[in-house]
Amino acid sequence: MVTDNPQDAARTEDEVTVATYASNYLQVYTETIDRYYATVLQELNNLDAAAKSLPLYGRRLGVDTGVVVVGAAHDFYLFFVEAAQLSVVHLERLPGHLDAEWTRAAAYERRLADVREWLDLRLPEFAEPVNMASTDFFSFNRDYWSTQAREHGAGAGRRDGNRAAAILPRLRETAQRFQEWDQLTQRYRDLSTSGLRSQDRGIQFERLWRDLLSFHGWHPKKVRISGEDNDFTALYNGLHILGETRWFATPMTGGKMREFLAKLDTRPQTIGLFVSHSGYDDGALSVLRRSIATKTVVRFGRADIDNLFLHRTDLGDLFSEKLRDAYDYLFERDDSE
Repeated sequence: MVTDNPQDAARTEDEVTVATYASNYLQVYTETIDRYYATVLQELNNLDAAAKSLPLYGRRLGVDTGVVVVGAAHDFYLFFVEAAQLSVVHLERLPGHLDAEWTRAAAYERRLADVREWLDLRLPEFAEPVNMASTDFFSFNRDYWSTQAREHGAGAGRRDGNRAAAILPRLRETAQRFQEWDQLTQRYRDLSTSGLRSQDRGIQFERLWRDLLSFHGWHPKKVRISGEDNDFTALYNGLHILGETRWFATPMTGGKMREFLAKLDTRPQTIGLFVSHSGYDDGALSVLRRSIATKTVVRFGRADIDNLFLHRTDLGDLFSEKLRDAYDYLFERDDSE
């Protein structure tokens, strides 16, 4: 680019210097990851987490990456943004800002926030910015910054590579949990369309429910004692829970609820949890409400079960909400009375 204006010529030269620095920075960042963190990168790709953990990997200036730059005699900032939203280099001087005292006294995060505000920077950033405090970037030539960019890019690659390696165990655990939850969801969907006999479907649902409890850390057990068969016991936040699961064609009746309440007679500290895919009729609800003064029963219906398996509602949150409802019934009053 040729210009007759000395100021324009100087700005063009500065932009070329920044472009050289940023291009080399990105290139060496990628080379560092390839050389020292190839295994980490491969696993991050498998976990679909590479772009977030190694945000500059494979990036190229002017292709998918642009930079917004602020420079003064006492400070320098470079922000990485999407190239589609910006020409390759956007250079600002911000006269009256970035003085030596502000650079010396203000904390790093405070300075970044101030610069973004002064720039009115609203473009999404995807990587940590480059900051060289107490540095007059434009007083050095292009060759100098070409060399420095390689050191800085390698340092950023090692920084992000080490961070990525450190969080891999947590990412693996998260991915494993999502896989387990997907499996629970699929089993529930399969059960809903299986066409199994009612008894067989009930047995499968009971097992599926215990697996859901295990997934949420409720430590379920199948309990059999003489004259009594219970689908599960569980522990949640110090509470002992006795429960049953049912997947019938018709709602639970008052008689079914009385049978369940009888199992709580010898367990005064235990909370009952009844899970019915077919819901409850008015008689069942009446029996449960009359017993609330002496026994506590939390009930889940079809909508609750769907939320747990299909919409990934947290079991503990749902149980706590339902338990609160059960206790609050003791204090409910009709305002018209």
